[in-house]
Amino acid sequence: MNVVERFIFDNIGDFVRNGGECVSQEHFEARKRICEDCSFFGKVRPFGILPAADGCTICKCYIETKGRMLNLGLEEITCPHKNGNKWAQIDKDFKKLKLK
Repeated sequence: MNVVERFIFDNIGDFVRNGGECVSQEHFEARKRICEDCSFFGKVRPFGILPAADGCTICKCYIETKGRMLNLGLEEITCPHKNGNKWAQIDKDFKKLKLK
């Protein structure tokens, strides 16, 4: 496991251990497609010390980490785009599917 993979693995693990809920693989893939089409998608280095990998140049999060996170308690994990949460509709659609 390389440094980026280890960070993602540890970060998701800590998130879940602290009560966070993750999205399904299908939901993640839908979020990732939205991000990949965004002008703010590119190489990021979280904390300025980790190796560069694909992510959001606004919040500096790896897509493989933030894209998999749904919520932590009452706090919803959202897209930080300056024109609003680009994941809002897809999250709403997947929430409806989950409730069925």
